[in-house]
Amino acid sequence: MKIENLEAFVKINKNRSFTKAAKECFCTQATISLRLKMLEDYLDVKLFDRIGRTIELTAEGEMILPHIQLVLNNIEETQNQISEFKQLSFGSISISSSNTPGTYILPNVIYQFNQAYPKIKLNSHITYAKGVIQEILFGKEYDFGLVSQPQPIDDKKIICQAVFSDRLSVITNGHHPWVRRKNIEISELLNETILLSNKATSLKRYISSFNSSRPEFDKEIILGSVEAVKKNVIRGMGISIISSLSVKDELSTGSLKEIELKGIELERMIYLLYRKNKILSPAAKAFIDLLLIEVEKNLI
Repeated sequence: MKIENLEAFVKINKNRSFTKAAKECFCTQATISLRLKMLEDYLDVKLFDRIGRTIELTAEGEMILPHIQLVLNNIEETQNQISEFKQLSFGSISISSSNTPGTYILPNVIYQFNQAYPKIKLNSHITYAKGVIQEILFGKEYDFGLVSQPQPIDDKKIICQAVFSDRLSVITNGHHPWVRRKNIEISELLNETILLSNKATSLKRYISSFNSSRPEFDKEIILGSVEAVKKNVIRGMGISIISSLSVKDELSTGSLKEIELKGIELERMIYLLYRKNKILSPAAKAFIDLLLIEVEKNLI
């Protein structure tokens, strides 16, 4: 059975006109009539009745119509999937992300994606969260971005989808007095030297929201990277507030200690960002699908 015969039946029913159906199928009226007859002969039923100048579905036609529509929909979906699969045999994906997702989430997803689609080129760029937002808003180089933020991005030009909850850990070395306590008040953080990987204005605003009377830490030292922060917390230079994803190994070995805050759980979200008018390529969609699956499986 030819697909065009099925399409002829659906188009004739839609237009209730052989002439209009022929135009939509880019063929002559004689051809559309022949296609309908071939389908009727194949099914051994009459699909339309002529009533004056109008045509109406027969009882058999009404019964068969939804099944044929389903067949055509399935064929179209299959063709789309084949087309997307072919496009996944080539192309590239560029991702801009802030430090936490770029360092502790994306590498595993990139590895899995490369195993599945080895011909797709991948480019992952790490910068500050503000830089990611600017690149997604005004640049054309990146397909989408990932940022860790306490709050979603409030911009109507951006699709902002929460994909992962990132718990923040207050960390010290094993010799800090806090290690001997069950928990501490959040206000006590502000009496310490805090080590940060960057200026972290969003983190400071977030901490300040719990203690608005005193929004600044006593002393801040900017070290430029998470690894530098961890090394100097171990040395006793100060404390830090850092993604729990980044200190799994150090907490398991005991070189860093996590301090519990009284009555407060610090967390932020990892957000997926792309422009509203951005048409994501099949490769980018496949990567995002894999990212969401890996997060759901908690394999990050």
